Amino acid sequence: MVENLLVVAKQVGVLFLLISVGFGMGRMGKLDRHTLDRLSTLLLFVVNPCIVINALQVPFTRQLLFSLGWGCLFLVFQFLLCIGVSMLTFRKAAPEVRCIYRYAQIYCNSAYMGIPLIAAVMGGDGLFYTVPTMIVFSAFQWTYGVALLGGKVSVKKVLLNPGIMGIGIGLFLFVTQLPLPGVVDTTLETLGSMNTPLAMLIIGGQMAQADLKSVVRKPPLYAVSALRLVVLPALTLVIMLPLRRVDTSLFCALTILAATPTATATSIMSQQYGGDSVTAAQVVTLSTLLSMVTLPFFAALAQSLV
Repeated sequence: MVENLLVVAKQVGVLFLLISVGFGMGRMGKLDRHTLDRLSTLLLFVVNPCIVINALQVPFTRQLLFSLGWGCLFLVFQFLLCIGVSMLTFRKAAPEVRCIYRYAQIYCNSAYMGIPLIAAVMGGDGLFYTVPTMIVFSAFQWTYGVALLGGKVSVKKVLLNPGIMGIGIGLFLFVTQLPLPGVVDTTLETLGSMNTPLAMLIIGGQMAQADLKSVVRKPPLYAVSALRLVVLPALTLVIMLPLRRVDTSLFCALTILAATPTATATSIMSQQYGGDSVTAAQVVTLSTLLSMVTLPFFAALAQSLV
């Protein structure tokens, strides 16, 4: 356990050093909000779909398809549990703040933070096991998440968002085993390799936009972070334990992803649907900072259990 913890802590340390570079650039004004929006669009619409397609470029086996199915099933239960727990919290808070706190508990940073961490801890092969999380996350984000923030649910957005489209293309190629031309495969791999540095720079830049003094002085943000980083990952780990019999790598990946901090989409979605984007940015910032302590523990624990 201790050895695994040190290994994971080292990998997490690398990610946070990258974040600090983005933070420094943000403080110097080199990464302003407009630039961050453009970089986020690049990451969301180009880099992330390339990662998914590339991750699914593996030989087809029934066991892998079986693992994807089980992963999605268990993640549905996990999201329902997170929703249930969130509904018990912050009942006395103002409605416009309560929805942000609850959204921040349910949705973790499985793409921006999770994918680089899985790649660092489990290697490139581990990226295959991030696919179930991306499928279920996208489905819940564009349905319950939108409704929670007061928006109107759109079937078109559910089916045509970049994540789902990338997953659909990747799954088609995985099942049919149609080979991609070498030049296309190399292009996808090259674009996908941008994910870790780009995602960490964006997170750092977004943190630089927040007022850190006000962040550390708001007790409710610590409660939200404790739920997101400790309580819900612990419950998720218990739920995922049966997956060890299905696929140990799947269990490990899904547990690590569930321990990532609040999704950066919290601030993006709240701004889009007229919510309290300031509070959203604050909880994203604090949970990301605190995850430097909690994330290595859960990642090491997951590895030790398998």
